[in-house]
Amino acid sequence: GESLAAELSQFLRDRESGTVLPGQGVPEGQGFFRSPDAGRTVIKVPLKPHSFRAFKKEWAAPPSDGAGAFATGKYRNLFVEAGHTEAETDAKIARAWKQLFEGDPQTERLFTPSGRNENGPLAYIPDIQHTDVRSEGMSYGMMIAVQLDRKAEFDALWNWSMTHMYQRDPKHPSYGFFSWQVAYDGSVMDELPAPDGEEYYAMALYFAAHRWGNGKGLYDYATHADRLLRDMVHRQPITGMVRQRGGLRQHTVGKEVNDEHGMILFSPDERNGMTDASYHLPAFYELWARWGPEEDRAFWARAAAVSRDYLVKAAHPK
Repeated sequence: GESLAAELSQFLRDRESGTVLPGQGVPEGQGFFRSPDAGRTVIKVPLKPHSFRAFKKEWAAPPSDGAGAFATGKYRNLFVEAGHTEAETDAKIARAWKQLFEGDPQTERLFTPSGRNENGPLAYIPDIQHTDVRSEGMSYGMMIAVQLDRKAEFDALWNWSMTHMYQRDPKHPSYGFFSWQVAYDGSVMDELPAPDGEEYYAMALYFAAHRWGNGKGLYDYATHADRLLRDMVHRQPITGMVRQRGGLRQHTVGKEVNDEHGMILFSPDERNGMTDASYHLPAFYELWARWGPEEDRAFWARAAAVSRDYLVKAAHPK
């Protein structure tokens, strides 16, 4: 009602976030506020006062950019700080790229061209220990490519990922996510997703959008990143048969985060109500709280804080 809207408005004003606009066709039990930098954002507000008090405790204020590298645009070079010159640092990175992306295909190179399709060249990054291709390795390769301004290699890896790993069938339990394990020929070995792959795909795509701008279709990077983040946070559970190494098995797969704890899941299927410290990427979440879908920015701001606390708890005390 009006009193609830007024209370939320005051709460938001206290945080310098905006002003509630009650009514205006918003469904009962919801209100929305206008933020100076985020436009109109819908906020679901519980109707019961005691629930609203609990809601206030969970509310995450818009993140502050602070005074670090993100705000200043000046990033530390830890190699230089350790005593190496800029030239030595650049040469070391160039040697690593040449070896892993351009070197001898039998003894050095991981980046593997794999023909082309209607969207352009295709390439994959193999897991040489297990002789397969994994969503983590593909998205890590894209992250390296975008940070080193290598658009052709980035696009080829993204094209292969979307061609052979992405699940487009809306009835499939893994719809909207990537198969975590695929053979070199593109045949799927395990159709379940591994959320760290989705995390790195989304972040690499946002970096590509900011570095190169958005193209069309497959190469509209920000649109694909937005959709992936929405599915990670909101994908409803789907039950069905999933191809795995041991054959077809029935699974129920849903979103890749736990709302209650504000954490990424180890796996979004019915067996794995747990997380994994190696999947927690608070720096990514900080950017998603600024660049991602507006309706989920508060969640990612909370997830960043939660992950930093969790990583301290998960680390060995010594």
